[in-house]
Amino acid sequence: SVLAAALRDMHEEGVEHLVCAGDITNLAMESEFALAASVFSAFGPPQCMTFCPGNHDVYVKGQEKAQLFLDYFGDYCVSDVPGRSPRGDGFPVIQLRGGILFLVLNSGRPNTAAGEVGRDQWEAAREMIDSDAGRALVSKARFRVLVQHHPAQNPSVRGTSWVRQLGHGNRDWPRLGEFARKHKFDLVVHGHLHKPYRGK
Repeated sequence: SVLAAALRDMHEEGVEHLVCAGDITNLAMESEFALAASVFSAFGPPQCMTFCPGNHDVYVKGQEKAQLFLDYFGDYCVSDVPGRSPRGDGFPVIQLRGGILFLVLNSGRPNTAAGEVGRDQWEAAREMIDSDAGRALVSKARFRVLVQHHPAQNPSVRGTSWVRQLGHGNRDWPRLGEFARKHKFDLVVHGHLHKPYRGK
């Protein structure tokens, strides 16, 4: 009910595009995905939303390839640039929406709260951006946004000590910053942390 009210409020405020950076579910159960999909559909068509999975959406080993996530939210993760998906989960994804370029990555891994995009997915993203289709799309973008669930922060200097001890960090956080700078991304949007913050 809270999510539905928030979505109604965004709609009334004229929000044109919604980014959801994962943890749509708690335990990656199909009933959770079905409920979430029905609520989010009230916001608008898939072209108005961009999604990536969080660690909770791939928590159990059977969800390693995020199949249930794609079953229910695959229409929100359609890439405008063809490319390979190293994990077979449909990511990375590149979308151009209203002059905003979104690069969407999957940092969720089963059986752990820690995140990792991984070398192969970073390389696949680079290949997509550097492809003819990718360059054509990038040339039309007024603003570039990188989306993934886990943060770009150094896990040793954020949160509280007990959170750090649980291993909630992003294992390849340095690569995220390097990639964003190299490919001139203006903004990184993520989820996972339970505290609001802004970093430069």
